[in-house]
Amino acid sequence: MTKHILFLSTLFLIFTYCEVKAQNDPTDVKAKITALKAKKAEIESELNAMEASIKPPQPNWTFKGHISGNILQTTLTNWAAGGFDNFSFGALGFFKAIYNKDKHTWDNTFDGAVSFVKNYDAVKDIEYPLTKNKDLWQLSSNYSYKWKKHWFLSFNFMLRSQFFVTANPANTNLIISDFFSPGFLELAPGLTYQPVSYFRVLFSPLAAKYTFVLHDSLVNIEGGSFGNAKGEKVRGEYGTRIDAEFDKEIIPNLFFKSRLVLFNNFFRSDRDPLGNTRRFNVDVNWQNNLIYKVNKHLSLNAGLWIIYDDDIRTLDRTTGRNRPALQVNQTIGAGLVYGF
Repeated sequence: MTKHILFLSTLFLIFTYCEVKAQNDPTDVKAKITALKAKKAEIESELNAMEASIKPPQPNWTFKGHISGNILQTTLTNWAAGGFDNFSFGALGFFKAIYNKDKHTWDNTFDGAVSFVKNYDAVKDIEYPLTKNKDLWQLSSNYSYKWKKHWFLSFNFMLRSQFFVTANPANTNLIISDFFSPGFLELAPGLTYQPVSYFRVLFSPLAAKYTFVLHDSLVNIEGGSFGNAKGEKVRGEYGTRIDAEFDKEIIPNLFFKSRLVLFNNFFRSDRDPLGNTRRFNVDVNWQNNLIYKVNKHLSLNAGLWIIYDDDIRTLDRTTGRNRPALQVNQTIGAGLVYGF
C-alpha cells in the first residue's frame, strides 16, 4: 500500500512540475498575450460600432438670430449743389426660437427695426428735430401639429406695433402715431403646407384681426384714425387669412426673408364713394429683407415693406383728401452685425 501511495505522489509531482514549466514558457505567454490583445481589439471595435449607431438625442429648442446697426454722417462745406448736413443711425434685430418634439412644432419669431435721421441747414443755421423714418416691432408665434406629410394643423398669433412716438415735423405737439397706436393683433387657426424647411403657407378660413388705437389724442380725432371710429380703441374684423413665409440662405452668406400676409373681412358691407362694394378688398402686409454678410461682423442689408389697408387713409397731395393708398418703406444700409 505504501508503495502505491509513493508511486502516485511521484506521478503527481512530475505532472505539476511539467505544468508549471509549460506555463512559465515565454513563448507560450507571448502567444496568449497576442491572442488576448486581438480579442480586445475586436471587442473595442464592436463597441465603437454600436455606440456610433446610437444617435444622440436632439435638443427640443433651437435658437438663431442677429443684431445689426449702422451709422451715417454727411457734412457739407461750400457745397454749390446745396443740401443738409445730417446724421443718421439705425438698428435691425431678428430672433427665432423653435421647439420640436415628435409631431409638435412651436415657432416663435421677433423682428424689430428702428432708424432716425437728424438734419442741419448750415446756410440758414437751422437745426431740424430728430426724425424717425422706420419703427417696427413684430412678434409672431405659430404652433403646428403634423397631420400628414407636408401638412400641419396650425394656430398663428401675430402682434405688431412700433417702439416710439411719432410727431409731425412741422408741429411736434401733433402726434401722428405711438406705441399701440396703431397696434395689430391677428389670430389665425388653419392648415399649413410646408414642402421644404424654408417655405410654408398657412390658410386660415376664419381668422380674427384687431386694430388698437390707445393714444388719447389719436383715438379722439374727428373721423377716427387707422380705420377705427372716433372713441374706438379696439376694432375687430373677421375673415380669411393667408400667411406665406420664405426664409433661406440663397447663396453662401446671402440671406433672403419674405413674409406676405393677406386678409379679407367677411362681414364688410360698406361701399366706397363711387358705390362699389368693399366686401372683397384685401389687406396686404408684405415684408422683405435681404442681408449679405461680408464677413463675421460686417453686413449689407436692404428692406422693402409694403402695406395696403383699405381702412387706413393717407393724405393725397394732389386732391388734398385722405384716401386708401399703397404704403411703401424702403431701406438700404451697411453696418456691423452680430449673429448666432
